[in-house]
Amino acid sequence: ACAATRGTLLTRVYAVLGLMMLAILIAASAVSGGRTAFAIGRVAPMARVARAVPQMVLPIDLKGKTAFVAGVADSSGYGWAICKALAEAGATITVGTWPPVLGIFEKSLSSGKFDEDLVLSDGSKMVISKVYPLDATFDTPDDVPEDVKANKRYAGISGYTVSEAAKKVETDYGKIDILVHSLANGPEVTKPLLETSRKGYVRVPRRPARVRSASVPHQACRASGS
Repeated sequence: ACAATRGTLLTRVYAVLGLMMLAILIAASAVSGGRTAFAIGRVAPMARVARAVPQMVLPIDLKGKTAFVAGVADSSGYGWAICKALAEAGATITVGTWPPVLGIFEKSLSSGKFDEDLVLSDGSKMVISKVYPLDATFDTPDDVPEDVKANKRYAGISGYTVSEAAKKVETDYGKIDILVHSLANGPEVTKPLLETSRKGYVRVPRRPARVRSASVPHQACRASGS
């Protein structure tokens, strides 16, 4: 049954990839618009520029689809822009946020700090249906070292490993139709290029594979091509 829908699935995959590239370009443009302008002899802060609203180039209808975007912690990154592009197409938006910044992100959402950046092209606001704690460094609870468990930045937060986050999404939504990797962090991210170990380079690229492998059982293959 899945083989019969392979062509439709590939078409949708290419369409979503195109959508993601558009979102990345929009995010890059929005970020550059917020930089500080330098005048002769002084520094003049620029007025805050409203972030661009993603415009759909392809007529994609994602109503009834659930998207999980891993690696969203503010309203200025690529992950946020991808969320908006998917929301424009009608998808239900869920995100995975790094535990140490989870509280700040949720407070910013609830306090209205991101209200301006939530606005879609039709004037409505994007709804992030659920925010899940996610640290893609760890596949299972057994992978979490004691020093991390005892770290005050993780205090009061549980179920943030890849397998646990995938299970929570399955419980809440039954499946994931769209999985987006927007993680960009690692234990050696602050080191200069030549001082970063091979393990430090390898660890971050492995994350999307970890998230993908954990979510595959919850991504249904149906006649619709999802």
